[in-house]
Amino acid sequence: MDTKTLTTFLAELTENNTKAWFDANKKRYEALRSDWIDLVEAVIVGVAGFDSSVQHLEPKQCLFRINRDIRFSQDKSPYKTHFSMVISPEGRKTEGPAYYMHIDAKKEVLIAGGVWMPEKTQLAAIRAYIAEHPDRIESVLADKTFQSVFGDLDRTNTLTRLPKGYDDDVPHPDLIKLKNYVVERSMQWKFSQDPTLEQEIVRHFEAIHPLVEWLREAR
Repeated sequence: MDTKTLTTFLAELTENNTKAWFDANKKRYEALRSDWIDLVEAVIVGVAGFDSSVQHLEPKQCLFRINRDIRFSQDKSPYKTHFSMVISPEGRKTEGPAYYMHIDAKKEVLIAGGVWMPEKTQLAAIRAYIAEHPDRIESVLADKTFQSVFGDLDRTNTLTRLPKGYDDDVPHPDLIKLKNYVVERSMQWKFSQDPTLEQEIVRHFEAIHPLVEWLREAR
């Protein structure tokens, strides 16, 4: 994947986020999208090496449209200014745990995974699983690869009090208060690293795998 060409296109799109500009540059976009599909396919193969539940996926199942949904947004810019992928057994159409990656116009690569804003029933199941099987989340957070790559869960979105039904002596009250169960890491991508982009994505996703497996157990 030629990320220099991609981020140049995204930077220009950021400055000219209109249908007229996009239509005039559609052939550039289509060529970049084709390269992105190839990258996603390679990532799926890599992830399937440690998570066989995704081996059936087609790359297009894991891509988002570049068009933004502007129906309920004050920002009426018609196009997203990043390329992204979501790897899960259901592809992008999932409410379960997933692996996520995007690259934007500023050359920032964001790699994340887990469950973002789970619906009420799923969130309750995760919290109950923590309380009933505290050893399982302990093993995930203690995993050496997980720690070296991500360190910890994202703990920025949390309740101030334990949810109803949980006492103060429950195991890991700080984790039960969380509203999301995700990790993320961002980095500035250097174009000289292009040949290793696929490997870097797969390496990070493999570090996320213990969290994804734990969330699947908790559903």
